[in-house]
Amino acid sequence: MESRQIAIPGRLEAVLKNVRAAREVYDYIASDGIERDLHSVRQALVNHLSHSIQMPEGWRSPYPEEDFIWLRPERKWTVLGNYSIAIGIKLPSPVAIDGDDQDVSVNLQVPFSRKLLERFTASLRRIVPPDKNWVHILDSDPDEGNLPEYPMFKWVRYEVYADSTGFDTARFFDAITGAVNELLQLEGEIDRLFEETKATGATVPHGQPKRQKSSGRPK
Repeated sequence: MESRQIAIPGRLEAVLKNVRAAREVYDYIASDGIERDLHSVRQALVNHLSHSIQMPEGWRSPYPEEDFIWLRPERKWTVLGNYSIAIGIKLPSPVAIDGDDQDVSVNLQVPFSRKLLERFTASLRRIVPPDKNWVHILDSDPDEGNLPEYPMFKWVRYEVYADSTGFDTARFFDAITGAVNELLQLEGEIDRLFEETKATGATVPHGQPKRQKSSGRPK
């Protein structure tokens, strides 16, 4: 009897060849296990940042909030009320769904109104060396309704720190720390830009600062 060879799509074949591991990963993602473990990693990163970064005078120690870790000055960069410019590290699930980010990003949060945010971002471009791989969100011209409060950010891709032997957590944490330090080195320049931008008009935020989404952000 003549045998017939049936072609299986490549990605499905890869799953079938690793079906036991695929099922374990699926169960892990579907349960709360991955979120509990991500919470532990965020806390470990908070501890790493606290010991690895020399915080400027007048800054709070790093602290977690939902899927972010925040660093912010106590008494400056205040826009209105408790809203202020801050550094936010988003450490999301590497297998997030529904269009959410799937990689770490180190972000500068700037809760200005659109007009002032555009002016502030244009000034940021002039003080950040282009070889530092920082992305300026307004380069992608997002719709006004989707304008994020994170005009400048840097990706830290999970896959860069993974290979066949495991995941290089030390190098991964160091990459995040390095990006945070680059922002902290701009403190004096941001002081100046903040005062210049603030002087151009009323500093009215969009409302409650939103947590960063992938909408309007280049991948």
